[in-house]
Amino acid sequence: MIREKLAGLPAIRLEVTKRAVSIDMELHITKELDAHPRLRILPVGLKEDILSALSAKADGMFRWVQCQIDTLTECGSAGDVRMASRNLPIGLDKTYERILRAIDGKPFEREHVRRTSTSPTAITRGS
Repeated sequence: MIREKLAGLPAIRLEVTKRAVSIDMELHITKELDAHPRLRILPVGLKEDILSALSAKADGMFRWVQCQIDTLTECGSAGDVRMASRNLPIGLDKTYERILRAIDGKPFEREHVRRTSTSPTAITRGS
């Protein structure tokens, strides 16, 4: 039905190569590692390990990468960052589960997530 409605309209085809996404992903990760004060001071070798781990497991998902970076910024030490970067959840579902488990003991944050995830605005905007 959708194809029928769009049949007479001009169309364009965009092709994004896996390599192009990979390059953009690495640039994003590097920028984020340099932008956050807690991550900026990490040893170069650890930052390279983080870049490798995030790039290898991202599967083209910038949102997944950002969630992992957000988690790494909350770590208390370089050792904690190393451990967290070695135990990355696979996919967004597992990432969101981890985030929800982390806020389980924080009533204010849990209520905020409940309200924003069920509000009509969040649902219609895709937030």
